Amino acid sequence: MLEGVIREIGLIIGSDPIRMLISRLSRDEEVLKSLEVGDNFSVCFAGLNNSDIDSGQTLNALKILMDHLVDFSANIFGDEASERMMARALEPFDQEIARMCELNLAAFLPRIVDTEIHEKKRGVAAIIDKNRIEQVLVIFEDILSAYLEDASAIGLIELYRRKISSLPPINSISSPIVITDDGSVSLSRLNNADLDVRLLVDELASISDSFIDTASFLIGKKEALSRAENSINPVLARFQPLTDELGITDKILKGNLARRISTGVNGFDEIIEGGFPRSGSILLQGPPGIEKDAFINAFLRSGLSKGYAAMAVLSKYTPADLRIQMRDTGIDLIKYEDENVFGMVDWNAWRGENVNGVEEGDRSSVLRSSRDLSYLSIAINKVLANLDEVPTRLAVIDILSPAINDFDFETVYDFTQSLRIKFKKEDVTALFLIDNEMHDGKSLSAIQEIFDGVIEIERQRVDDQIIRKIGVIHMDRTYFDSKYKTLKLSREGIKVVSEEESL
Repeated sequence: MLEGVIREIGLIIGSDPIRMLISRLSRDEEVLKSLEVGDNFSVCFAGLNNSDIDSGQTLNALKILMDHLVDFSANIFGDEASERMMARALEPFDQEIARMCELNLAAFLPRIVDTEIHEKKRGVAAIIDKNRIEQVLVIFEDILSAYLEDASAIGLIELYRRKISSLPPINSISSPIVITDDGSVSLSRLNNADLDVRLLVDELASISDSFIDTASFLIGKKEALSRAENSINPVLARFQPLTDELGITDKILKGNLARRISTGVNGFDEIIEGGFPRSGSILLQGPPGIEKDAFINAFLRSGLSKGYAAMAVLSKYTPADLRIQMRDTGIDLIKYEDENVFGMVDWNAWRGENVNGVEEGDRSSVLRSSRDLSYLSIAINKVLANLDEVPTRLAVIDILSPAINDFDFETVYDFTQSLRIKFKKEDVTALFLIDNEMHDGKSLSAIQEIFDGVIEIERQRVDDQIIRKIGVIHMDRTYFDSKYKTLKLSREGIKVVSEEESL
């Protein structure tokens, strides 16, 4: 905290005046003689950890120093500007300030800190002994309270009161969210809800994201998301690492903070620590057939349902075909195309008709590309650029096998490598498909080297049954179960099942 305050002031006036102030104060506060300020405003407490130094005396000396720094900045910049500077300097230490309050050390904080507010803020220590459901409810109470506090600051609180009053029941519990007299949120009605933790997090994250959607109509998507992130981030920091363990960090703010992107395949995320590594490009290899299609449909369905944006590059199917497939999963792609969060590149049309360079397809969200890979690259770039500004974007690329058959391998390798680099730079999580039975082992091994992860689907007939397996060959930044699992396809979709279920 001291370093933050010194840096905030020092960036304007330099380090020498601060050193002079410390030198003057050290005449009365002996421990400050050990404090050194570097030219980059780093603080070194040389000797302050010695066992013969009184910790209470040291904390008091540091408080005196910070109070003098606050007075010093107010004298130079004025009270109002000084308050803004100090708030900015102390904001990253919200969690530490709350912890000091919990440890009854608030008396040693600089007087500019509103300890009454921080003493009311809960952290991990306050809920560590609660069960998982109770932990989720406490964290979301603080998340939603912080969001509504910001909404009040910009005059939207009454709008959200009406929105909350009309929320649908959660697990048959009506009016799940209550705004208390002091303006905070209570979720106590959900204490006895018969929900598992994951479903409860999904429900509450969805409500939180719906608040962002409402604000987007009035102040724009970018501003709405930015304000939400600024208000919610301090809450998430206070409850670390529980927010990660409970899956809240990955679900909140439309996935903006997610380090893992769900595959959408029931039972598969658990194998790879919760999903694909964010901004990774993953190769899904398997025999020709419906298995890979079912996987990408689940991936797209999951992402679009969470408010992500996505694009698909098609070579086997037309855009109309994909719309039909996705409709069977409960997703109306046209709705997402109209909202500008889904687009397609049609690299199928040129096989049956003349396509010159890059053309508009059957809808404005679709671009058709000629056979030339340079035009295909242009089409992909345009569709990606045309997607609405949302925090998390996905891509499905189904062109590798036909491209390897139509062009020399080096050309396709370089094209794929450049796509992966682009997606990494643009923070796009991409899933590439390849029919492994169409290519020799050398080519397949070489193409695998490009990717951040490789998943394999196997299929074989045993007597009168088709047995499908799925496994992870490698996945960067991931501890994964290397054992191949049974994969089941049905009208409900695709899922990984236990050995008992597969029998």
